[in-house]
Parts: sequence; C-alpha cells; structure tokens
Amino acid sequence: MRREGVYSSLISNWRKQASEPPAKRGRPANPEAAENARLRKENQRLERKPAKSEHTLAAVKKRTRPCR
Repeated sequence: MRREGVYSSLISNWRKQASEPPAKRGRPANPEAAENARLRKENQRLERKPAKSEHTLAAVKKRTRPCR
C-alpha cells in the first residue's frame, strides 16, 4: 500500500470521517434571520391590535347609544 501512497494515518482519517455525520452544505444560517422573522410577526400582531380595539369600541358605543 505504501507504493500506492496509502498510509495508515490516511486510513484512520478516512475511517474517522466515515463515522462522523456529513457536514452541512449550503449557505450558513443567518442568526439574524430568525430574530427578524420573530420581530416582523410581533410587529404585525401589534399593528392589528389597535384596529381590533377600535372595532370593539365602536360596537360598545353603538350599544350604549340611548334609544329614541
């Protein structure tokens, strides 16, 4: 095997790599992406909240209006 250029250290490295899980491929995860998505979702929720409360107040005002 030495004539071929294959040494025991190479074989042990190959075995070690074969036993490990494969490396992740593709672009590395952006740590800010998850935070941005969470903040966008929270922002949408908070923007809907005032509209919902205005709708509720309008309904209450209609109910409390004196009858003629």
